[in-house]
Amino acid sequence: MVDSYQNQNKRVLLVGNGVNLIDSSQSFSWEALLQELKNTYGINVDLDNVFKPFPLAFDEMIHQKPSSNDFHDKLKTIKQKISHSIQKQIEGKRGFNQYHEKIMSLPYNDILTTNYDYSLQKSLTPEFLNLKEKFAINKQERKFNLKRGYSVSDKNIWHIHG
Repeated sequence: MVDSYQNQNKRVLLVGNGVNLIDSSQSFSWEALLQELKNTYGINVDLDNVFKPFPLAFDEMIHQKPSSNDFHDKLKTIKQKISHSIQKQIEGKRGFNQYHEKIMSLPYNDILTTNYDYSLQKSLTPEFLNLKEKFAINKQERKFNLKRGYSVSDKNIWHIHG
């Protein structure tokens, strides 16, 4: 695969959460989101540890959330709360910042991102969420999100998560 990209002069860029941390004035804050979950469910997790990435803190919260439900019910409940919190945080905002726009203007064909949000896509197409299915590269991918990618303008954005 690397050889085929080199032969076609294609370029790939990896984008992490830093682009969201630089300026959350038009998007949302993972830190605020996790703090809200911690407060809502009374979960004792250290969010001030700079060496603990947000996904690890989230994982810890799922396992500590007090509930008589099984793991999948806890996960579903927390995901619903996350969705609601994100919508509340971005209400009245564009959902992306100037750095998302700058990244998307760079000469890269494919962008790999560890971000769960669609800020990169929205910076090209603000109505992306309403058109998500149209932009999906693999329209069959729904359950495991192993090959979740979107083609917007001349960019392929791939969401990769550990």
